[in-house]
Amino acid sequence: MSTGSKTQVPRWTSRTAPCAKAARSCNTSPEVLTLLFQYAVVGICYGGIPGIRVPVLTYYFGLESATLSSASGLMSLGWSFKVFFGMLSDCLPIMGYSRKPYILIGWVMTAICFVVIALKPVGPSVIVDRSDENIKAAQSYGSVLVLLCALASFCYIMADVACDALVVEYAQREPERVRGRLQSSIYGTRFVFQALTTAMSGFLMSSERYGGKFGFDISVNTYFGILAVPVVVNVFLVYFFMKDRKRGAIRFATYFNDVYELIQKRAVWQVMIFYFMFNLLSAEIDSLAGNYILVYWAHVEPVNRAVVRVITFIILATAVFAVGRWGTHWNWRYIVVITTLSGVVIDAIVQYLTIYDIVRHQWFYIGVPLTADVPQAIQFVVSTFVIVELAGDGNEGLIYGLLTTVANLPSTFGKMVTNVYSTQLKVTKADIETDTAEVRNHAAYSYLVVYGTTVLACCWVVILPPQKAAVKEMLQ
Repeated sequence: MSTGSKTQVPRWTSRTAPCAKAARSCNTSPEVLTLLFQYAVVGICYGGIPGIRVPVLTYYFGLESATLSSASGLMSLGWSFKVFFGMLSDCLPIMGYSRKPYILIGWVMTAICFVVIALKPVGPSVIVDRSDENIKAAQSYGSVLVLLCALASFCYIMADVACDALVVEYAQREPERVRGRLQSSIYGTRFVFQALTTAMSGFLMSSERYGGKFGFDISVNTYFGILAVPVVVNVFLVYFFMKDRKRGAIRFATYFNDVYELIQKRAVWQVMIFYFMFNLLSAEIDSLAGNYILVYWAHVEPVNRAVVRVITFIILATAVFAVGRWGTHWNWRYIVVITTLSGVVIDAIVQYLTIYDIVRHQWFYIGVPLTADVPQAIQFVVSTFVIVELAGDGNEGLIYGLLTTVANLPSTFGKMVTNVYSTQLKVTKADIETDTAEVRNHAAYSYLVVYGTTVLACCWVVILPPQKAAVKEMLQ
């Protein structure tokens, strides 16, 4: 951990220091490269941990549906604590440092979890050995694996939140003309490494013992051993290369008073409302027919779905890097509307041609929508640019965590709305299998709801500031 005193802080870490040096070395300095590597490892964890749900938890250990549901909830629960983790790193410096200690602790704990899983014998798959003794042992170890993965998720998310705060500090020192380039770089890096771990779980865990048909695979221990290597390496990179400025102790009363005053500013509460309403209407209200159309009408094979998931992350990464290179000055309102509506048009063409049996081919169904990933990636990264403009000195962790948490909140509400309106339609698994004219119409109606709410979401861009200058003006 850095041992520099308050009077020996490197020039680039000072909030008031000139940013020219940092801007010139934005993509090459050891400090920035170390920060980018944090998001590479986040991508490895973000893709690697959820990647075990089907091949390992469902098939290899044969966990019951209730346990699987709980497992999914536990492994994603940490994202709901982003605000708390952000507040922790803002308010409680360790040895005078607010970010580096939390990043280091998070990765050390994640590494320990992965190493323990990699070294602990797992026994044979329940598909290979159906004996009562093995099934009981598999259920037991599967539950332990879920708990260790949940703990690892909490730990790497804590590190991720502290990294987010550092990104805000770095990004605020970028020249306004190119501000947002660093954010694009970190998200692009994360998507690239999500693609790698998605490919690993999709192709190397598809043999018979994982419920697949391939003749080759890797063991559960090897899988987590591979995940552990970059995490362990990252611990040393953080310790030796990551820089963090020293801060004095922060009084909770002063901190919360400043945050409360910031949230009351028009720019902040408008963006919070936009994040919630836009994500609810454009992303979380879905069609229950989708999963069954994929299987029974488009006949998409699991291995091809894995291929498409990998390609999706590569497209997302490429688009995000492109935005960082050419799109930091784009009008946020126009970009969000154009990209959202483009995605709707592309998806609607594919869905309705499949629903009404005009074109039913797996590669048409999963291949054409890949073109919609480009506008979705642009929309995603552009909508995060505003966070840097809103964060103040000392509350970067909380503001980033708060706004991203608000953006994630609609997930539960969207599922409720989806379930409510779907009860009026014939879109169950049994219905889709019948493939009658009535069922096709009901599936089409469900997508009308999805596309209608997405178009309605675009109306909320009127409260999104169009660019950086507008945010500054609203914060006055």
